[in-house]
Amino acid sequence: MGMGVEARRAARETIQKFFQDAGNKGKVTLNSAADFEGRMVLPCFIRDYTDFYSSKNHAYNIGSMFRGPGNEFQPNYFHLPVGYHGRASSIVKSGTDITRPKG
Repeated sequence: MGMGVEARRAARETIQKFFQDAGNKGKVTLNSAADFEGRMVLPCFIRDYTDFYSSKNHAYNIGSMFRGPGNEFQPNYFHLPVGYHGRASSIVKSGTDITRPKG
């Protein structure tokens, strides 16, 4: 992502071609570390982001924590997408130790 639009387009085309070719052969099999090896990296520096509730259960669980039983859903939940501001500092590659904020 940090390499610019041309690199992103080339990567997308390569991935699409891989799946198209695999589709013509019938299947794609990546089921062990021997099939694919890679090193996890964060593809770009993320400054900020907005996230959205992914399901009714997601909204219910978060609403229960913040507003308590009986007030799980905000009045607008069923009428428009509900988003919230996320902390970019919480986006890390897999295996990274995370120190949760206190207070």
